[in-house]
Amino acid sequence: HKPDQKSETTTQSNNTTPDHSKHIQKIKEPAQTILIAESVPQKKELIQFASIPSISIDFSAPQIETSLINKDILSYPLPADLEKKKPEPFNNKAKFGIGVFFKPTFTSTYLSGELNNGIMETGNMYLYVSNWGFEAKYFLSNKFSIVAGVEKSEIKSWSKSIVDFGYDTSTEHLMGNGEKENTSPVPMPTPFGEINTEITYRFSANENIPDGEMMNSVLETHQEVRYLSIPIGLEYNMIQFSNFNWFSEGGIAYNRALKDGTSFTSRILHNGHDMDVVGETMTSHPSYTLNYLNFYIGTGLNYQFSKTLQVNGSARYFGSITKVNLQDNLSTYVHGFNFKIGIVYIF
Repeated sequence: HKPDQKSETTTQSNNTTPDHSKHIQKIKEPAQTILIAESVPQKKELIQFASIPSISIDFSAPQIETSLINKDILSYPLPADLEKKKPEPFNNKAKFGIGVFFKPTFTSTYLSGELNNGIMETGNMYLYVSNWGFEAKYFLSNKFSIVAGVEKSEIKSWSKSIVDFGYDTSTEHLMGNGEKENTSPVPMPTPFGEINTEITYRFSANENIPDGEMMNSVLETHQEVRYLSIPIGLEYNMIQFSNFNWFSEGGIAYNRALKDGTSFTSRILHNGHDMDVVGETMTSHPSYTLNYLNFYIGTGLNYQFSKTLQVNGSARYFGSITKVNLQDNLSTYVHGFNFKIGIVYIF
């Protein structure tokens, strides 16, 4: 029965043909679908793949916006700028300046040693004087300056002395009002030297003072000695901010005495009782040292308005290097402080 076998074979062949739809799996990816076919034994099949759209990826390096640097948005300095210094507002190097200044000053005198005759003391007080002068300035650089000048420098002092002297009856005389009067020469030591004085006093005619009897004098002295001062020093700008300079300074000054002024009051006592003082006269001037040296140190501020104009102010302490005066075994020194306010023209 061959036809039947063929027919059976054909039927079997049709029944054994694989259903490809059952062996196809769908894999979904974003933006694409891939169809994958399983291989079938003893049967070659055409496998079709859906086209995959190409995707381009840009691997180029990101661009840096350099305009941020040009617009100074980056606040940190670049390595090349680390060693650069901020420019000075004004360049005064190798320039000269001339100016004037006013210098309120407080001075005090102090003593070292003891007098051979009598006692003298000075109070721990500072007395005010107004000094002024002119100065010249040379700018070695924007940091260092040499400053020199000439000024009126005045020293005030107060002192009290106690001196004993012998009574002289040869100069005694009676007054018409029932009193006795006498004039005695009394030496008056001061911080700037001894001054000779004559003091006239009165007491009751009923009181008899023997010749040579010891009398006591108490004298208070106010002195002003004026000097021509020539200072020279160095100024160093420590810190600069905007148009200001904070500086320190120091130097020395030569002082030459020009004139003096002295006023005093006196008391004459006998056995602890005050005489009536009616006249006081100085018969000589103090014999002070004409020349002395002093030093100064200080700190202050400069403010420069423009290339040619600068104002300054400083606080200073000063003291004498050499003795202002020497009498007997007593030495006099001066110290104090002042405030200097000035204006300088730079050219």
